[in-house]
Amino acid sequence: MNECHDSGRCDRFYQALSDFLDGTLSAAERQAVEEHMRRCPPCEVYLEQFRRVVETTGRVCREDLPADFDRVMRGVMQAWKAARPENGPQKN
Repeated sequence: MNECHDSGRCDRFYQALSDFLDGTLSAAERQAVEEHMRRCPPCEVYLEQFRRVVETTGRVCREDLPADFDRVMRGVMQAWKAARPENGPQKN
């Protein structure tokens, strides 16, 4: 495995994650994401974290959320993005 973490390549990877998990990428796009993960361990970890978030949030009903949930989550995501290290997602 070769550590390839590069912000340009990895940003494209991050943008494709939702479609990758939904199975809506073309065969060539899916292959490119899988190849990127094989060469970039931080992105492989990030995918697994993203997968867990999708699985967890898929079990939550909109009616169960507080009225200000969207506003609060935007703030959380902005704070997370601002605090994220330059070298990408970290393994926990």
